[in-house]
Formats: sequence, C-alpha cells, structure tokens
Amino acid sequence: MKTTIDAPVTAPTTVPAKAPTTPEVPVTPDAPPAWVMPDVWHEKATGMPWCECGDDCPLTLRYIATCADNVVGKAGANRMTHKQVILTAMDVWAYSSVCRFFTMAIEDAAVRVNGEVAEDYPKHVGLVIVKGFSNKWNGCPEQACNDDWTPNDINDGCFDEG
Repeated sequence: MKTTIDAPVTAPTTVPAKAPTTPEVPVTPDAPPAWVMPDVWHEKATGMPWCECGDDCPLTLRYIATCADNVVGKAGANRMTHKQVILTAMDVWAYSSVCRFFTMAIEDAAVRVNGEVAEDYPKHVGLVIVKGFSNKWNGCPEQACNDDWTPNDINDGCFDEG
C-alpha cells in the first residue's frame, strides 16, 4: 500500500556536528617575581632631605649616576657590587663613614628594589637601590650616634670608605 503526503517535501537539513573542543585554559605567563621594582623616581620621599641647602632639591638619576661613577669609575662598568652601592649612597649623602643602621637601610632598599640583597647588581638596579634608600632614610637612632653606643652594639659595627 502506498502512502502519500500532502506536505511539500524539502531536503533534510543537516547541522554539522561541533568538533570536540578542549576546555579553554587561561594562558599564564611565567610567574612574576614575588616583588616588583618600585618606581622610586616618582614616589614621595618620606625620609629626611638628602640636600642641606634648604631648597628641597630632588635627588636625580644624573646626580646618583655621577656619584656612582665616582665610586665605580667611568670606564663603562655596567655592574655594581653591594659595597659600591653603599659607597655610592655615602657619596650622595656626603658621609665618610656610616653605622650599621645605614647599611641595614641599604639592605632593605635592595630587597625592595631587587627582591634580595645580592653580591652585585646591574648598575641601573644599584642606582635605583640608592634612590629607594634615599627616599626613606631618616638617619640612625640617636642612641647609636652617642658615646653610650658602641659599634659592637650594632652588629657588624661601622662601615667606612676604606
């Protein structure tokens, strides 16, 4: 027996099957370091003024680089030892010797800028450490600078240019 359909005949519609896809996984770059180098050139200085002229002179990259050249030499050295960073900061601040509090503050700046205290740094990082230190340096505690406080009381004692 034959059956007829009164409805118009159309071609069957085929929907292409979706190809299986893998779930989208966010692509993450290499993990950033636990620290990010601060922009010390634009941060507000909270320490005491580095210049004693009374005009609130900004501490510039050019001045710090000149002091670093006095310490490292102008021979195009592109690295600075940690000791050279300390000596550069001493030159910036016109100190001929410093106490352990000064070197600890440099170490704090090195950790803030570099993520750690290192034996040496690329020169531009050393300059940033000096600026970061200078932005926050408030001097050593008063008792460390009077006769009642000996170098042995401040760990490693004093540091001088020698």
